[in-house]
Amino acid sequence: MPSLSHCLALALCASSLWLGGCAAVHDSQEPQGSVAAMVAQPRMQAVSQWEALARREAERMLENERLRVLPLYLLEASRSGSAAIFQRGFRDLLTSELVGRGARISTTPEHAVEVRVASEVFARQAGGFLPRLADSLGMQGDDELIVTLQVVENQRVIYSSSSLYYIDAGERRYYEAPRAPLGQSAPLLPMIPVTDRW
Repeated sequence: MPSLSHCLALALCASSLWLGGCAAVHDSQEPQGSVAAMVAQPRMQAVSQWEALARREAERMLENERLRVLPLYLLEASRSGSAAIFQRGFRDLLTSELVGRGARISTTPEHAVEVRVASEVFARQAGGFLPRLADSLGMQGDDELIVTLQVVENQRVIYSSSSLYYIDAGERRYYEAPRAPLGQSAPLLPMIPVTDRW
């Protein structure tokens, strides 16, 4: 006759197998997270890199047959102050690159497609949980930048291209408008009260 301790050990072993089987079935039905492969992301550090981006975008745009024949109107900077520096500079560089490649550039929006440039900055914490180590390695508060160029014809986007860069945190002012102090920002959408009355 088996001892009590032997029976308990056998029961524990059986329940472990049963619970392990349940866990395996449960896990197999859940999506498993994975880390995206690392890719090289360039750093935007100088105006010469704005020129390289303008050159690359002009080449890409003119690979499109429609854009080679349509008159292009490059919109003025939509931001003011230091935030307009990139938009104005990039617009001028892109104009030069397009003209140099034979594109038709219009100085008025009538009878032309619009070329729009937008930039968006995302702050990121350098070094994750090790900010002091990141600071010692010169990785102080890098931000990430998305530059998007779109060509719009009759309210339809007919070309779009986006590029990703790292920028130094101190340079974000060249790419985005200053933020309003807390409590002073206007809502993006009108506020509509919701009630239970008609």
